[in-house]
Amino acid sequence: MPVALFDLDGVLIDTEPSYSAFWRGVGEDYFPENPNFASEIKGCSLVQIIDKYFAENPDAVAEIKHRLEEHEDMMTFPEVHGGENTEDGEGDDFLYDLELHQCEGSSVADKSDSVGRYLAAVFQKCDNPGKCDNSD
Repeated sequence: MPVALFDLDGVLIDTEPSYSAFWRGVGEDYFPENPNFASEIKGCSLVQIIDKYFAENPDAVAEIKHRLEEHEDMMTFPEVHGGENTEDGEGDDFLYDLELHQCEGSSVADKSDSVGRYLAAVFQKCDNPGKCDNSD
């Protein structure tokens, strides 16, 4: 049985603009002298960001985690063109192609439960809802 392992962001959804805006705000609040903070941390996990920039400030860590949770709960998840699960034959409908080839798919993402719930909902559109569980 074919299997596909893929990154979530950039394949099915595009959260980069939303996270960039979030981290720009954090940078403005905590590092106003560094207007490039959001760019510098791009591609880093939350653990890496905390370890590098906030390890000595547990109050900031708690505040940032709280703000991030609120931000992610309010986020929208714009779909990447071509990732949709459609049968229209247009483009390279990624999820439909996985189904067509009876391929089990799984996504890797360093994201919150909000993103996991979204991903589960996307897979619910597939013919194999038993594979939609987003639990750990």
